[in-house]
Amino acid sequence: MNAVKNNAMRNILAVIVLLALGLLASCGGGTSAMADLDGAAEQAAAPVVDIEAPVEEIADVNSEVSNAADIVADSEAIPDAAEGDIERGTSGVWYVATAGADYVNGVDMLFQLWTDGMGNYKFVLKATNNSASTKLLIYDKDRHYQFSISQNGQLKKVLRDNKIAWFPEFRGLAPYQTIEYTRLWDGRDSHGNKLYGIVDVEARHVSSSHPSTMKAIAWMNGQ
Repeated sequence: MNAVKNNAMRNILAVIVLLALGLLASCGGGTSAMADLDGAAEQAAAPVVDIEAPVEEIADVNSEVSNAADIVADSEAIPDAAEGDIERGTSGVWYVATAGADYVNGVDMLFQLWTDGMGNYKFVLKATNNSASTKLLIYDKDRHYQFSISQNGQLKKVLRDNKIAWFPEFRGLAPYQTIEYTRLWDGRDSHGNKLYGIVDVEARHVSSSHPSTMKAIAWMNGQ
């Protein structure tokens, strides 16, 4: 009986020894696996992020933004081409309410009706020689220009200049030169009533050599 117990104990000890050896072997493999993981971790951490490059890029972006701001500031200082139809005077901002154009015998004709929106108006008539040769303007009537305003087919107002001399007048228009006639108007008809609504505007260059009649419509605000 004792012999059987001793054999059993020896067998148990042998099993324990084998288990211990197996455990040691498995621990060695685990160390190798951990080493592999540590190597992979080192490789993953190997790239070094250069924080200087983004800083430089940000500086470049800031510089571009600053330059863009300077460009915007400069562009605001330069009048836009469309502002040719805007004037700033003592009575406020004037703008073109309506306009017309014509071309007669080598001369460009332009008329404009300006207003400040507060009941003040100004007629402008321009004759420009856009050629390389002098043009001769002949006025054989008692006026150089005439502006008229009609509404619903009825003539409401006529504005014109009166020449001092009744005999023909000759004016030389040099190359690329412009002559201009202007006339202020208070927006009232011949009876002193303020006009309101849509009106027909006519501008005439009263010249026998370069006659021109230009028409347009305008809105009167009744002020």
